[in-house]
Amino acid sequence: MIGVTEAICYAKKAGLDPEKVLASISGGAAGSWSLSNLIPRVLQEDFSPGFFIKHFIKDMRIALDEAKQMGLDLPGSRWRNRCISN
Repeated sequence: MIGVTEAICYAKKAGLDPEKVLASISGGAAGSWSLSNLIPRVLQEDFSPGFFIKHFIKDMRIALDEAKQMGLDLPGSRWRNRCISN
């Protein structure tokens, strides 16, 4: 979400039309749910939450606990969870 938001900030600062930038990057490999569903709202200055971080943290803990029980190391997810929890 940070990357998507910063891409739009970059577009505005560069003098580009954020709507056109959104249309050009929302398809294909650059596309994401956040980009297609949340950024159009942000462009309309609707900053209501799309998903609460407390739920994301809970989901990450469940996934990491399950991975640990399976003997599976997920270093990227483990690192991200450590950053969010602190």
